Amino acid sequence: MKVGDYATKTLIDVEKAYWVIGGDVKGVMTRNPKWAFAKKEDAQEFIKEHGGELATCETALRTTYNGMAEDTNYLHDAMKNMKGHNHGHEAPQHKHGH
Repeated sequence: MKVGDYATKTLIDVEKAYWVIGGDVKGVMTRNPKWAFAKKEDAQEFIKEHGGELATCETALRTTYNGMAEDTNYLHDAMKNMKGHNHGHEAPQHKHGH
């Protein structure tokens, strides 16, 4: 499996990546972000700037798996909030006139 390197945006091997879990950079579709880095130095620099913890691939995957239910609820709530903040610009309802 491949994953995008946070620093260079290139694809790297999941198992060879240095993982950072958490920090103050908002994740994509998750409440607890996980970031992959090709270089340990880049991961450590990220942690200095944004927080988080260095982790192995196994820990990152386990954290992802264990957080799936929470992330599903998080996404559901986020979508519900987005619908509530569209200022009345909902898609028009289809009317069937006979």
